Amino acid sequence: MVDSSPVFRPLLRSAWHITWSRPWLFLFGFAASFLGVGGLWELLFNSTSASITAAESLATIGAWLGNGDAVNMVRGFFRALREAPGTLLITTVLFLVIALVTLCIFWLGAIGNGALVDSTLKSTHHLKTTLRGEWAVGKRFAFSLLGIHLIVKIVLIGLFIVAGLFLEAAIHTRGILFLFAMAAFIVLVGGSLATTFLTLYAACYRVIRGFSIREALRASFTLFRSYWLVALELATLFFLISLVIGLITFLVLLILTIPFVFLIIMFQLLHIPGGINLVITFWLIIAAILFACATALFTTLQTVSWTLFFLQLTEGGAISKLVRLFQKNKEAKNQRIT
Repeated sequence: MVDSSPVFRPLLRSAWHITWSRPWLFLFGFAASFLGVGGLWELLFNSTSASITAAESLATIGAWLGNGDAVNMVRGFFRALREAPGTLLITTVLFLVIALVTLCIFWLGAIGNGALVDSTLKSTHHLKTTLRGEWAVGKRFAFSLLGIHLIVKIVLIGLFIVAGLFLEAAIHTRGILFLFAMAAFIVLVGGSLATTFLTLYAACYRVIRGFSIREALRASFTLFRSYWLVALELATLFFLISLVIGLITFLVLLILTIPFVFLIIMFQLLHIPGGINLVITFWLIIAAILFACATALFTTLQTVSWTLFFLQLTEGGAISKLVRLFQKNKEAKNQRIT
């Protein structure tokens, strides 16, 4: 039987307790932010521009392949290989280094994601968790979680490209076709949101249940299909929380900026060489640390909350707040009639 009790308040209370009782989780939260874990409604606000960009990029690639630029690039590559092998070797090495660093960053993000999910599970069973132990768990699931993110991102890119093509058609079309194109675009935006839910659920299925990547994605789709409305409500709640955290971070940074402004004025009046640059450097360092802490806090709290939400859905289910309000209104009307 599905639990009809309130969902979000006890969930957020438990997530807040887990987050603050284990401050080292912030390290994993900061790492998980490299994967873009969460941020569901950012897709909704950025999907229009991203889809148009994807469609324009697709058209550019098509033109690039059609007018022979791709062939010229390949010829130029082999010409550079013959004429300046040293420069080409350095460029190749730099590219490989950048690719390796990027892979390491994403690998750390996957470790953070897995560690947060496992730590949340153990916390619900009152088991001891340590930084070293969760690091080991995160490493064990890192590459499989990277695979899940990669598959979902490829699907997301495909959705953006198709949505961009529909939008391009809608811009240059009139009448019923315009409405059809816009409706299809809205559906694809919903699909973009769904892929993010699939990432969250699939990571939980992989770490908590030990599912394979294929099984995790299939099970996460089934779970999302069953509880999509309550998931959207939680995503909306975290969007509001992100706004609050962002506003608080901005206000704190604004307050911390005041003494730096006075220091700049003083150095300007005293004509101290390099003083202004030093103050600006320190301010940038403090701002970076502040934003890193805010990002780590939000990502940790959000990942822990979604893991608790996943456990509730798979163990007892949940009813949307909108559905509960509708049921209460219906019961109240029935009581007035009787």
